[in-house]
Amino acid sequence: MKRMMWIGVWAAVLGACQAQVENENKNGAAPEKSMRAAEAYNQAVSLQEAGNLEEALSSFQKVLAGARTNAILDDRRIFSGAANNAGNLYLMRNNLGRAEFYYRQAVDWDSENALGWNNLGAVLLKQGRIPEAQKSFERAVRENPLLAMPLNNLARLLLEVGELRLAAEYLIVSLKLNSGDPETLFLLARLYDQAGMPEKQESVWKALIEVSGNTPGNKLMLATHYVREGVLDQAEKVLQEMLSENPDFPEAQLQMARLEGRRGRWHEAEDILKALAKRYPADPAVCNDLASVLIEQGRVSEATAQAESSTVRFPGVAENWYVLGLCYDKTGDVVRAESAFRHCVELKPGYARAWNDLGVIAVHRGDADGALDAFSKALAADPYFPDAQYNLGRFLVLSQADYDRGIHLMATVADGHSSLAAQAVKFMDDLILIGQGKDPGWNGKQ
Repeated sequence: MKRMMWIGVWAAVLGACQAQVENENKNGAAPEKSMRAAEAYNQAVSLQEAGNLEEALSSFQKVLAGARTNAILDDRRIFSGAANNAGNLYLMRNNLGRAEFYYRQAVDWDSENALGWNNLGAVLLKQGRIPEAQKSFERAVRENPLLAMPLNNLARLLLEVGELRLAAEYLIVSLKLNSGDPETLFLLARLYDQAGMPEKQESVWKALIEVSGNTPGNKLMLATHYVREGVLDQAEKVLQEMLSENPDFPEAQLQMARLEGRRGRWHEAEDILKALAKRYPADPAVCNDLASVLIEQGRVSEATAQAESSTVRFPGVAENWYVLGLCYDKTGDVVRAESAFRHCVELKPGYARAWNDLGVIAVHRGDADGALDAFSKALAADPYFPDAQYNLGRFLVLSQADYDRGIHLMATVADGHSSLAAQAVKFMDDLILIGQGKDPGWNGKQ
C-alpha cells in the first residue's frame, strides 16, 4: 500500500455534474447555489491538477462549507467529490485522522461513491483497523463491481489474513475486468505461493511475462517484486533465466543476493555482494546490502565500518542510515542509533522499519507519546508490517490507550504467518490468564 493509487480527482463526476447544471441553467431552472458549487469545485480540481495543493484544499473546504443538507443529487455528488479530494490531500500529508474525517463525509454525501469507500478503507488500513478496512473495501466493491482498485485492495487484505479462497474470488473478478493488470497477477502469484500450488504460479509467471514483455528490464521488475513479496522459488526461476542470458547483469545479481538473504543463506549472499562491490564500488544499494548481511552474521564491527563508510559516501540514501542505526543499536549505542534512524526518516518519511525501531527505543526510555507516534507512523507507512502491528498492538493494550484496537492488531499478527505469530498467540493467551486472575509469569518483562 505504499503507492497512492487510491487518489482520484473525480473529473468524470465533475464533468457530468457541470453538464447537468449547464443544461438546467439554459432552461432557467438551475439554482444559483448549484452553479456556484460546481464552479468552486471546478476551480479546486484545476488547482489540484496544477499542483497548488494548499489552495486546492482550501477550495475543496469552501465547497463543503457551502454544502446543504437538502441538496439535490448532483450537488451531493459534487460535495462528495470535494470531500474525497480533501481526504486525498490530507492522506498525502499522512494526516490520517483528517483524511478519515473527509472520506467519511464523502460517503455520507454519496453512499454510492466507490472511490470514497475504497479510500476510507485505505486510511483505516493505515491505522491498523483491519476489520473496518475490510468492510469499507467490500462496500466499495458492492457500489462499483467494475472498479479493479478496491477488488485488488480487498484481495490483498484477505491474503494477509489468510482468507485465500475469498481472496481468489475477488482476484478472478478483477482479472476479468482487466486481464493484463500486473498488480492483480502479482497478487494471484502470491496467493498460489501461499496455497502451495507451484504449477499455478508458473502459469501466472508466463502471463506476467506476456503482459510486461519479455525484456530484461521487465523480467527484473518481476523478479524484484517476487523477492520483495517472498515468492522465492518463482523469483529464482526468473533470475536464473536472466543470468543464463547475461551472467554479468548486476541488478539481477543484486536481487539474487537478496533472495539468498531471504532464505538465510548469508555466506552465499555475502559472496555475491562482495563481487559486486569490487565491480561497482559506487553503488549505494550494494554497499548497504553488504552491511546488512554482515549484521545478520553477527559481524557487527565489520558491518558498522561498512555502514559508516556508506553514509559518508552516500549521505542522501535513507537505507544506509537505517543500517547504520541497526549497527549502533547492536552495540548498545542507543543515542547514535536513534540519531541514525531519525536521519533515515527525514530522508524517507515512509520508512516503516526505521519508525518501528524508533518506537522500540521510545518504549525503553519510557516515552509513551513518542512510542505511540513512531509505531503509528510505522504502521501507516506499511499497514501489513507485522513488527509494527505487533508493537503498536501490544503498546495499545498495555498502556490502555486503545485496548480494542490493540487486541485487533495482536489477533491479526497471531493469525498471520510471520515470525511474530507465536509471540502474539502467547501474548493473547497471557491476557486470558490475567482476565482469569492468574499470573502469566511476565515478571515485568512486558
